[in-house]
Amino acid sequence: MRFLRFSGSSARIQHNKSLSNNRRTYFTTRYLNLYCIIQHHGSKTLRRTLLMGTTHVLFSLLIYFLLWRLNLIAIEGLSLIFIVIGSILPDIDHPNGLIYQFLSLPEWLVKGITSLDRHRGKTHTLWAAIVVLTSSILLFNVYSKLDLIVSLMFFLGYLSHLASDSLNKTGVKWLSPVFEITLRWKISTGSKSEKYFFYTVGILLITVMASKK
Repeated sequence: MRFLRFSGSSARIQHNKSLSNNRRTYFTTRYLNLYCIIQHHGSKTLRRTLLMGTTHVLFSLLIYFLLWRLNLIAIEGLSLIFIVIGSILPDIDHPNGLIYQFLSLPEWLVKGITSLDRHRGKTHTLWAAIVVLTSSILLFNVYSKLDLIVSLMFFLGYLSHLASDSLNKTGVKWLSPVFEITLRWKISTGSKSEKYFFYTVGILLITVMASKK
């Protein structure tokens, strides 16, 4: 018996599938609309941010479907949605973060939130990820009685964002302010190497999804 498998009646499963399809349709349509608007009317900075955000989403989905490919999890709407949300949540400290493009928050609220800390500051640490995990367990599992997998995927999505940002030249201080050690690599934001990484992750994701027997 697998730890992360779901159970329930066939009626509940069918209902969940219907809800999951509706959610996926909404978010896919929302993203495609945003993509077209930004590509045609957005600034260079906004287009670059969209690429970065999309890379985070694809990277989290690659992890999700790798777990599915290894039979460690079963695909379920909420867990899929929350790993994606977790993958873009750390950029809540960036005014052009993909999460703001989805939520369409008032400009004054976005400025208020992003003024609290610099980009890749407190939200880009392991401590923030632990806070997210703890809060989501209390909210989703204790209060709302959802499956633990939802909180775990939320946490994993958050970590996937920090991991992919660590491939950037700026890097991430995972343990700040306890240890000011920056994990970084060679990829520059908006560069060809970032686009190559984006395409590589996309190809791997398609390969993993297609290889499931």
